[in-house]
Amino acid sequence: MPIIRRIFKKRGVVSVPPDATVEQAARQMTLEKVGSVLVMEKGTPVGIFTERDLLNRVVAKGSDARTTPIREVMSKRLVTIDIDASTEECYNRMQETKCRRVPISEDGKIVGMITMRDILERVMETLQDENRHLQDYIRS
Repeated sequence: MPIIRRIFKKRGVVSVPPDATVEQAARQMTLEKVGSVLVMEKGTPVGIFTERDLLNRVVAKGSDARTTPIREVMSKRLVTIDIDASTEECYNRMQETKCRRVPISEDGKIVGMITMRDILERVMETLQDENRHLQDYIRS
């Protein structure tokens, strides 16, 4: 299996401070076309806010997105994966922790985010390549 470094799409880390409002975070997510933002305090990740958090912890509870601070509705348990981990390790960690988005760390710093979709796309590419090789082998 390939390592995360090979499939990681460097886009930078999209983040907000813990005192940002849900509305500000949602606008940032929309602007950056991402499904989550890291919540960073003084350069340190303290949580993650996802589309699911928005739905379950804000909209479904009738909270006001304009005034609710992210610190009140973010997921505080932050699961990370090293950039040199295999995609299989990453997939297993996502399955174990039921996370669909995982920050990637390199030398102790968060360098980006990987999603379940990124992992599954890579798995599909690998399977398609293997299928082509097998078909070529059978034909020859």
